Amino acid sequence: MPKVIYEEHHQVVVSYEDEFDVTDNEKWQMLLQLAGDNGLDEEDLEEFPKEPPEDAEVWFELYRLIEMYSVADRQEDWRTERKGGYDIEWYLLDDKGQTISSER
Repeated sequence: MPKVIYEEHHQVVVSYEDEFDVTDNEKWQMLLQLAGDNGLDEEDLEEFPKEPPEDAEVWFELYRLIEMYSVADRQEDWRTERKGGYDIEWYLLDDKGQTISSER
């Protein structure tokens, strides 16, 4: 049995931002905990200082080991809306799933 497929191709950029103070011990401890919860083993966690470092690069390394949605709000930028639309594709497939016809 033939099938018609309609696709809309949108482009979205999802961002997460979290501002931090390099002297914030509570935040540092929370990030260490989240990294451990995310699967970082104890040996790797011990490579990070116990107290919050003044070097933002060390914070960055730790942030890269956690799931950002757990500490920051999600922000979306739908580029297709800014450019005024989205791409559309139509497909006609045969009963074996092979494309008979398509249009962009």
